[in-house]
Amino acid sequence: MKVYIKLLLAAAALLTAGCGKTADTTEANLQSQEQSSEAESQEAGLTFMLEKLPAVESVQLWENAFAEGGIVITTEHYAVHSTLKDFLLTRRIPLFLETLHSRFQEVSGISTVSRRPSDVYLFAEREQWELFTEGFTAEYWPYFKNIKNGAFYHNGVCAAYNLGLNKTLSLLAHECWHQFSRRHFRYQLPAWIDEGMAMSFEGVRFTDGGFDFNPKYNKLRIQGLSKAAADNYEISFTELLKINPTSLFKEPNPERTNAYYSKLYSFIRFLREYDKENYASKLFSLIQDGAEGKWDISRNILVNLEDRNVTLNTAVNRKAGVAVFEEYFGSNYEKMEKQYQTFSYSLITKGGKKSSAKGELDSPGLSRYNKGGRNTGNKSAGGSSNASGRFKSFGEKPGLGGFGSNKDTQPRL
Repeated sequence: MKVYIKLLLAAAALLTAGCGKTADTTEANLQSQEQSSEAESQEAGLTFMLEKLPAVESVQLWENAFAEGGIVITTEHYAVHSTLKDFLLTRRIPLFLETLHSRFQEVSGISTVSRRPSDVYLFAEREQWELFTEGFTAEYWPYFKNIKNGAFYHNGVCAAYNLGLNKTLSLLAHECWHQFSRRHFRYQLPAWIDEGMAMSFEGVRFTDGGFDFNPKYNKLRIQGLSKAAADNYEISFTELLKINPTSLFKEPNPERTNAYYSKLYSFIRFLREYDKENYASKLFSLIQDGAEGKWDISRNILVNLEDRNVTLNTAVNRKAGVAVFEEYFGSNYEKMEKQYQTFSYSLITKGGKKSSAKGELDSPGLSRYNKGGRNTGNKSAGGSSNASGRFKSFGEKPGLGGFGSNKDTQPRL
């Protein structure tokens, strides 16, 4: 009798345990189904909204290992892989990227580009971005994981996560410039040109039905200039031509990093705004000639710049940065240094007071390069007579077709 009772008790225990496990499993399955259903509902809502936007060519579901659900938004020049749930940010992205692309084309003078869309990855959360980035960047992951608030361009791809509407668009503008220049320029750009131009697109305001890109809107960089002045951290523009941003991450120094990027931001503005008939014209010619492969500098340097699948090493970046600058602006550094310092100070005393206007964007948008030596050129008297006007207007119409590799082993943070 005792044995029989024991068997009944054991059976009851097993049944109870089995029922508990079944209940837990059922509840987990229901939660998973609910999450999946919610994700599908959000995707359906986003798809319905996006398909009605004029800049959108198609919207497809994106099965991925980073989030519950996702979509791929295809425009004329971009394929945006997104896990965003933010309707406002998502609806802004297609027109923003296409408008940005048209600005890139106008500044570079490139009327035709590859028909294959450029890949952009936008994640709803940092955790999703980290999961993607660790696998995608491989040996460069130790660098990328140190990004606190930002995005990157690497090996043909831009990737960012949601930091709010303004910051996210600002970061995309910065990194998409790197993507555009590496895909469509004949030459790799030295650090001061590539980073400086990337920052010039960070400042954006919303307009009626579109976007207005202007470096004057970049509150973060103007604040950085003020901080550099307060820290008494000066960097001459001749040093800006040679600095390796990679060193700023290998040996962290917040003051120096801030000074480098804010000073480079002001230096590009100086070239664009101080003497538009002279400096702006030459800057536009420098960029357009780099896109077309027409820099008249040492062949030893150009050989390295022409191979866009090879990282610029320390010496080449330094030599190229100085050589290209002197080819278009000459070597009267003393005169330009005085002009630049005066202009840079004016951004703090005048422009800084206007920098808090509604609608501005800010972004750290950092990149990596290697530094190197020195060379000279002689095209300082060149420049297009109407370049300053074209540079200012940026233009509107994007193009199709063309050339350009998008393989790039050099990461940009």
